[in-house]
Amino acid sequence: MDERAAARSVADHLVGLGHRRVALLADTVLPEAPPGPLRLAGADAAPHPTTRGRLAGFADALAAVGVDWPDITLVNATGNSRAAGAEAVAGLFAGDDPPTAVLAASDVLALGALDALGERAATVSVTGFDDVAEAAAAGLTTVRQPAEEKGRIAAELLLDPPADDAAGQILLPTELVVRTSTRPVPRS
Repeated sequence: MDERAAARSVADHLVGLGHRRVALLADTVLPEAPPGPLRLAGADAAPHPTTRGRLAGFADALAAVGVDWPDITLVNATGNSRAAGAEAVAGLFAGDDPPTAVLAASDVLALGALDALGERAATVSVTGFDDVAEAAAAGLTTVRQPAEEKGRIAAELLLDPPADDAAGQILLPTELVVRTSTRPVPRS
């Protein structure tokens, strides 16, 4: 799938709701860094290709409305778990100008962010990526990817590899699923 385009779709959704102070939450952006905010030269500096694509898509949507990379809060989680997502965002909302939204690179991290937000989740929009089973129950806005189809196609290609590498390049669609975890920026 096109990670960048899929991530841009969910970020465009938040931008359309008026969000400009957005935190990007991803796991092991820099594996040696502690959880929490960090500085990165740009999305291309993330070591993992999936993370790079998703951060770039988030950044593209924000740049389109005048929010440049240095103005984006990037948050490092130390793994892709609910606890890591909660720990990474725990201190983000204590200041005078907290983010109005969290764009998470996975549903698991987003669910952890919702856990950390507690009652504040009613005013902070949170999005995920993957559409895991728990996402619907939590009302999480997310990007749905065809996980079963990805697995099936990968197995088919492993068992019967195409003679031409280009024939093995298959782009699967994604879908933005809007639920209750996103809303317009609250009026001050």
